[in-house]
Amino acid sequence: MIRRGIIFGFFLLSSPVRAYVDEPKGCWHSERQPCAVRATAAGEKFKFQQGSRQGTWASAKGTSWIIEDQDLKLLTGKIWIQTSAKFNVVTNQVKFEADGEFWIENASSKTKVINLSGNALHLALVSSVNQSQETQTLPVGFENWFGSLDSSGQASRGILRPVAKAEFFKVWAQKMKVSEVVAKKKMADWKELWQDSAVVSADLYTEVVHRAIAQNEQKKNEIARRKENVIEEQQRLRKMFRARNGLQD
Repeated sequence: MIRRGIIFGFFLLSSPVRAYVDEPKGCWHSERQPCAVRATAAGEKFKFQQGSRQGTWASAKGTSWIIEDQDLKLLTGKIWIQTSAKFNVVTNQVKFEADGEFWIENASSKTKVINLSGNALHLALVSSVNQSQETQTLPVGFENWFGSLDSSGQASRGILRPVAKAEFFKVWAQKMKVSEVVAKKKMADWKELWQDSAVVSADLYTEVVHRAIAQNEQKKNEIARRKENVIEEQQRLRKMFRARNGLQD
């Protein structure tokens, strides 16, 4: 469909049978926004396109999302983004511009993201306390989870790590209803692509350790500075009290 010279459309690619429910009814076909969708079958492919922004994904049965302001807002479930370009993905915990192939699992309080074969992801984590943004880079072959805000108002997160292959392959094949032939081909391709992740992981962990050591030293220095300030304030008040009462040191 052409609107104001821009290609715009929502499409169901893999099945001639309606494999979703939408609200308002008919919004997916008519391209009205916001449009809430829930997949009623496993592994069906959906496509969104607006100009150069496009994404094709498959979803687990029961997965739900909203298309609004040209963003895919994943509410709950699992999606396998198979191709994407300048395609915004949003959950309660993170948001990012997808460029490539990704796996996303979302529940109400936690989002798990795996970079399967896309460009390095730069995920933004938004704090509702001060509205500042934390970010994390997710290289190819790595995964992490992102949770709700902690007591300081910052987004909690796991430790960046290489993809847990056995666990992921099992869930992916089951939830996406992938054929044995396709599964073997994709797993072989991914394994080859991820073979350097162990080396990258070692470098990342070294960087994390150095950063943690620096932060620990900074915290120790801050505690020492606060103790000095307390002692100085106590001495000042003691001198003031003795001076007011005519006492000598």
